[in-house]
Amino acid sequence: MSCRIEPSNIVDKYAVAVSNKDEVVGHLKKVTSGKFAKTVFFFLKTDTINTASMEITGKVIIEGKEWDCKSYVKLHLLVVNPFQIS
Repeated sequence: MSCRIEPSNIVDKYAVAVSNKDEVVGHLKKVTSGKFAKTVFFFLKTDTINTASMEITGKVIIEGKEWDCKSYVKLHLLVVNPFQIS
């Protein structure tokens, strides 16, 4: 699953949507402080090279449909060494 920012989200201006292929299946929770989702939002907004993916383990059934429930987010950052000489 992939994560992408939704700066025009009317509920949360720091919303990070979680997608399975092209379908949004949820959003990162703001939890009590709201810092985690906001940190991921700014990480993704800072540079288009940065990406985030979500990995899921476990199962839960909601309205007869089985969903994975334990998750974690991986942030992928491209680091360029400015001192590297070709």
